[in-house]
Amino acid sequence: MCDWPFATAIQTNPDIMLVDEVLSAGDESLQRKCRAKIDEIRRAGKTILLASHSLSTVKQLCNRCLLMNHGQMVALGETEYVLAE
Repeated sequence: MCDWPFATAIQTNPDIMLVDEVLSAGDESLQRKCRAKIDEIRRAGKTILLASHSLSTVKQLCNRCLLMNHGQMVALGETEYVLAE
């Protein structure tokens, strides 16, 4: 995975950031850097919309979730509740 799209996106200081599987590729060092930057953005009160198939990533990074199946909403709410679905 090339990390420049994520690196470019985080330089724009967005109020809302859309992230699609940013942590699914790259080496461990790159993943740590991405997680650290995501944590920094969250602490600044910004919104991050993370699309991921990795339940562990969602559990680590999200406090609210939306579960979709074939474009239909299945569950919406606190992460633990949605992951249980």
